[in-house]
Amino acid sequence: MGETKIPYADKACNAVVGCTHSGMPGCDNCWSKDLHDKRHKAFLGGRDVAKQYAKPFSEVQLLPERIEEPLHWRKPRTSFWCSTSDIFHKDVPDEFIWQMIRRMDFTSWHTHLILTKRIERAAKLLTPDNLLIETGRPELHQSILTGCSCSTQDDLDKMLPHLLQIPGRHWLSLEPLLEEIDLSYNGVGITCPECKGKGYITNRKHWMHSSNTGDDTGQNWCTDCNNLTSGINPIIAGIDWVVVGCESGSKRRPCDIEWVRSVVRQCERPEVPVYVKQLEINGKVVTKLKDFPPDLRIQEQPK
Repeated sequence: MGETKIPYADKACNAVVGCTHSGMPGCDNCWSKDLHDKRHKAFLGGRDVAKQYAKPFSEVQLLPERIEEPLHWRKPRTSFWCSTSDIFHKDVPDEFIWQMIRRMDFTSWHTHLILTKRIERAAKLLTPDNLLIETGRPELHQSILTGCSCSTQDDLDKMLPHLLQIPGRHWLSLEPLLEEIDLSYNGVGITCPECKGKGYITNRKHWMHSSNTGDDTGQNWCTDCNNLTSGINPIIAGIDWVVVGCESGSKRRPCDIEWVRSVVRQCERPEVPVYVKQLEINGKVVTKLKDFPPDLRIQEQPK
């Protein structure tokens, strides 16, 4: 019940099945869609498969009986909710989302992972007022981590401000990683005094061009007017965990190992746990930790 092959989770609570393209590049080669399509084809061919494969992947299905699964896990588990879908897809009703949130809140001896590409809806729904009504507290329980899935810098820059609006703990899934990503978007209202808030403060230039992993020049820049500032440290403020990895599958796109190394380096100074899931080495996807370069043999769990 609820088994998963996701290496950083013990269980998957897939109370929602099916999804549609979010418009982001990370969806282009969706592993979940490929798997579902194969099993849906098997169903059409008369084979005996699980009931959710009777319908195409594009039809979002609600399976409320699965919401109760965490109640039956005796030992604490890390549960990935809706791992084959998106919990905040437009076809998932608000009340169904709240049913899942309330069950996560009630089973707080587990660690619950939420991941979405539709973070704007999540931020609009998971407000302090709504959470107070639904769970009795104005923030998500510490056992719940809400995350967004980003593959490019544009993904992160658009999504991170919405993620950080959600009261509670946050994580990032940088998988599939499709380019080098800077994590220093402040997301906490640090605006530039020179251009009066048109840009935001980052130290992107320092991280992207410095070969020193430990020095702190104090040089932070405005993304709009390039004004040099100091005394601001915006590096991944508000992020509690980062998962990073290359794409897999026959249609996988390149992932330079230096892009992964950059993410790990950025997580070191603020001591954000990072989980390196898989790497592209010599044109092959490598998943065994022992085969990673020594400095990337890191598979930390959230604190």
